[in-house]
Amino acid sequence: MLRKAMWRWMFVAMMMAAGSSVSATADAEIIQFKSADVPPSPFKARMAARQGKPAPLSVAGDVISADVAKPVGAGPFPAVILFPAAGGWNDTPAHWPALLNTWGFITVKMLSMEPRGIRSPKRWHTRQARPNVSVRDAVGAIRMLRTVSYADASRVAIMGWSWGAAVALKSVEREGWMKRFGERPRAAVAFYPRCD
Repeated sequence: MLRKAMWRWMFVAMMMAAGSSVSATADAEIIQFKSADVPPSPFKARMAARQGKPAPLSVAGDVISADVAKPVGAGPFPAVILFPAAGGWNDTPAHWPALLNTWGFITVKMLSMEPRGIRSPKRWHTRQARPNVSVRDAVGAIRMLRTVSYADASRVAIMGWSWGAAVALKSVEREGWMKRFGERPRAAVAFYPRCD
């Protein structure tokens, strides 16, 4: 009973955030952008200062892609950044982007695997695709949305499944990676995240 009430609340909140009901979706396009550069950790910066060394450099972000679709109309629309399950988009429910578009949300379907040289969809657990790395992709997507005229980058949520759910949860941690980047989504939706 409680679970049903939570689902209803989530869908009502998403529909209210959209501000209007939209019945059609515009064509999707692939957009390339840079994931966020990783600043040195506060610990590394302190250690360098204590040792009289120059501050460590940031690690440059990767150029990644996303399949971006928007509702029909001028906007600005709220957005949902989508991260797939560990098996990639083939193992993730396919109806969500279109459903969110009809509710009035831009969808940013992340395509982060190929730029990192991960060929097998089941290899998401490798070092290059840990949830912390993909939080940088979410930051890059939020920053990309600021440059698009039809997006309201102040109303962004992150949604993920399995491995992507871990990314969604990491993106809203109070003291997590997003704080280091000065970005934060308004909400996160996590479908069956890892529980250890």
